[in-house]
Amino acid sequence: MEWDEFKYQLREFSESLDLRARINKNPKPILALAIITFSVFAAVVISMLGDGAPSPVTPTDSEWYYDLNTSKLFAAPKGLTPPIDAPSGPSAHGSAAGVRAHVFTYVQEPNESEYYIGFLETEQPGGIKLIRRVRDPNWQPVDSLQGRTIITEAFIPDANGEPPSQYYPQ
Repeated sequence: MEWDEFKYQLREFSESLDLRARINKNPKPILALAIITFSVFAAVVISMLGDGAPSPVTPTDSEWYYDLNTSKLFAAPKGLTPPIDAPSGPSAHGSAAGVRAHVFTYVQEPNESEYYIGFLETEQPGGIKLIRRVRDPNWQPVDSLQGRTIITEAFIPDANGEPPSQYYPQ
C-alpha cells in the first residue's frame, strides 16, 4: 500500500466515524479527558519538584569557620574575609587562625556525624583565594587544577545519587 492510498483510506475512515460532529454534540467526555490529563501532568510535575519535606533554611547572618589551632568549627558573622580571629587566639606564626569552612550534608537536619567539611578557604593579601581539605598541609589557588579537584570532591553525590547541600550554623 502506498502512502497516498493509506492517507485516503484513513480520511474515509475518520469521516465514517464523524468524530467532529460527535464531539460538537457532546463535548463533556473530551473536557473530562482534558481535565484528567492536566491533573495527572500537574501531579507528576509537583512530585518531581520536591519530596514534600520542607526546604532547608539558610540563615544569612552566620557561617562556619575553622580554628586551625584546635581543628574545630565555630560560627562567625557571614561575609568576613579569612583569616579571622579564632576562639583559640592567633596561630603559632602570629596570624589569625580562623578560616572559612565549607560544610556539607546529605540530610535535612544533620547531627554532628552527618555533616562534613568539604574544604577550607582563606585569602592572601591581594584577594587571592586559597583552599585546601582539612587533611591537606598545603593551600591551593581556588582556580588551579588542584583547587577545582578539591571543590569537585566536596560535591560528590551520595549512594542514591543525591548531591550534598551546604550546611550553615543554626
